[in-house]
Formats: sequence, structure tokens, C-alpha cells
Amino acid sequence: MADVKLTGNANWSTFKAGVTNGDTVYMNGFTLTIDEAITAYNNCIFTNAAGGTVSASAGGSAVLGGNYNVTLAGVTCSTTNSTALFQINAARTATLTLGTCQAGAGYAVVIQTAGGNVLTFSGCTFIGGTANSVYGMYISTSNTITFTNCTARGGSGTSASGISTGSTGTYTGTLHLSQGASSQTTASAIYPQGGGVFTLSGDVVHQGAGWTAQIDSGTITYTATSDYLWKGAAAATIVCNGNISCGTNSGQSVAYDAVTGAGSITINGTVTGPSSNYGAASGLWANTGGKIYVQNLAVGAGGTMPSLTNVCLMSNSQIVAPISGSNITLVNSASAGDYPSAANVRSGTSYAYGALTGTCAVPGASSVASGVSVDATTGTAVLTSAAAQSAIGDYMEATAQTELAAIPGTSPSIVAMLKLLYQLAKHRLTQTDA
Repeated sequence: MADVKLTGNANWSTFKAGVTNGDTVYMNGFTLTIDEAITAYNNCIFTNAAGGTVSASAGGSAVLGGNYNVTLAGVTCSTTNSTALFQINAARTATLTLGTCQAGAGYAVVIQTAGGNVLTFSGCTFIGGTANSVYGMYISTSNTITFTNCTARGGSGTSASGISTGSTGTYTGTLHLSQGASSQTTASAIYPQGGGVFTLSGDVVHQGAGWTAQIDSGTITYTATSDYLWKGAAAATIVCNGNISCGTNSGQSVAYDAVTGAGSITINGTVTGPSSNYGAASGLWANTGGKIYVQNLAVGAGGTMPSLTNVCLMSNSQIVAPISGSNITLVNSASAGDYPSAANVRSGTSYAYGALTGTCAVPGASSVASGVSVDATTGTAVLTSAAAQSAIGDYMEATAQTELAAIPGTSPSIVAMLKLLYQLAKHRLTQTDA
């Protein structure tokens, strides 16, 4: 293990002869241009920090000089100066495995100053610095970025995010977001400032300081579990496809919509209350006019629901609450699947808390024959002699008229006269029965 320092600008293809596993490579104020793929340098440290007798102002950078893949297995990249350690200042297509990129007090470890890059970062950890707005990686222009099993973590400096973007672009893949105990309150793991579309997944671990994601512009769709989200601009949109836990953060908000406007935070998952019972609220909070949409709510181990301010429950929401040592689920009436169908409920009957109305027509008992089951009783209707005679008479009258009219040559006047005689006979028969 040795300190290897540049003594002038150099290309990696020639400089590498003096580097072995475990060495610390200092830029020493010069530029190291990567002109071929870098692989298999285990446990090296690439840094532009001052070392030995080198002046504290020493800077320098490693520049990606072409479409070369860079693999630094087990490497820690660090910087304490005002120049980025690893620069991509022309459009490149490459896969970069840079190990741990730890920003210090100077500038971002990795910076992209050219647009049109198509880059894949694999197995990288980007950590914010110790000074104000010093990022683990800063992307200044529009690029297409894929993360493969990477991690971003805020640093100890104010607004020292793990990854920050200053322009549009497309960002996909697996990026774990982490907030260490030493992270500064405003140092988010990821901080999009210039728009862009982020479709990411990964684990999100928050340990009590700051927020996990701060977004000033663009759209983030994150498939993750998290216990702290932040939105900082009116038109920004955050969608979390996963569960969120309040954890043990007393008086802190899980999702905070900071600015009134068209933006929103949507949580397509369950928000669980705090694991400890605090006097201060812990849950969901939105500024006046802000919008936070939540799918499900659950009582935490501390026995309390997450606090809600300016929060909207989606139409398919459900609430899970502990009752006498077990859980009872309170669900939206329209989303429950165990109600009877409307066709099996009496017509006009409202049920499911007013969401459904029955359509089954049930006749009254007086309209059903005596002794026949209907509703919760039996029918009461009785067939009388008069009713039977009337029904039979009507049938015979209709039948006779139809058959007589069908005989060829029968005069309509004869049919009318026979009908009159039949009505008189029927009337007299009815009076006799009475």
C-alpha cells in the first residue's frame, strides 16, 4: 500500500503501471484522463485531497476520455477540493462501477457537465459532503442514467445530498436511499432540482435526521418503503409505491408537502403510525392547499395512528386498527367484497353505509297466496267464490267473442248484442250469490 501521486497530467493507460492494489492515488492538482477501461484495482482510494507535503489546495480530476467502462472494485473515491474528482465533460456511453464516492468539503466526487450521456452506475454509493451543498454526485445536464444496486446518502453538510440533479433527464433502476445518523437535517439522499423523470426502486432507510427525498422539480415514482418524504416545489410530484412507517421520529412528518400548488405526494401503500407513543404528532402533514394522497392507514406499535393534516384518503382506502389485542380492518364500503349483491337485497333498501341500494322486488304478504312463504312471513291472500266466478266469466266472455267473430258472415251487431246479453246474465248471477 502506497501513496501514488500525479506529477503532471497523464493518461490512465500509462499511469496505471505505477498503481497496485491498495494504493491511494492522489490527483495532486493534475488531471488523470481515463483512456481505457479501469478494472480490478481492489481497495484503492482515488482522491484529490492533499496528502503528505502536497498543498491543501491541490485539486485535479479524473476525466472519462471516451466510451470506456470503469470498474473500481472496493474503491473509495473522495474529494475535499473545489474540483470534482471524476468528471464526464463530453457525451459518453459507459458503465461505471466507482465504489464509494464520499464527498468532503470541496465539490462533488462525480460531476457530469455534458449532456447526452448514456451511463449505467453499478454498485456505487454516493455520499454527500461535510460542507454546504457538496454532493456525492451532481448531474448538471440532461442524461439517461441507469442505477444498478446503487445507494445515495445525505452528508453532514447543509443541503449536502447524496445525488443532486440540475437538469432534465431520465433516471431508472435500483437506487437505495439512506439517511445516516450523521446526516444533516436538510441533506437529502436524492435532490432533483431541474426536472426529469425518476422511475426508481430500492430500500429506503431513514435514521432520524433530515428527509429522504427532496424534489424541487420533476416527477419521482419510487417503489420503496420509507419513513420520510419531502416535496419542496409547487409543481413537483412524488409517487411512493410502497409502505411508509413513522418509525420513532417524534414530532416529524412522514410526508411533507411544503408548497401550495399543483404538486402532490401520493402514497400507494400503508402509512403506519409511530412505534412509540409521543406527545408530538408523527405522521402526514401538508401545507395549506398542498395535497397528500394516501391509500391505507395502520396503527403503529405505539398504539396511535399517524397524524393527518390536509391528507386525502383515496377511494380504495382502508384503515387497520387494533381492537382488544387483535386487528380490525375498517374499509371503504365500495371496496369491500363480502356485501350481498344488490339483486339479493329488497328494492329500495340502502346498505353498505349508503353506497349500495337493493333492487330485488319483494311482494307484500297480501299479494301472496295464504300459507306461501314470502319475506319473513307467509302470504295472506284467499281465493273467494266471487273472485273465481269473475275470473272464469271474463275468460269465457273473451273466448266466446273471439270464436264468434271468427265465424264467416257473422254481423258485428250480432256480436255486440250477444256481449250485452252476456253482461246482463253475469250481473244477475252476481246478485244471486250475494
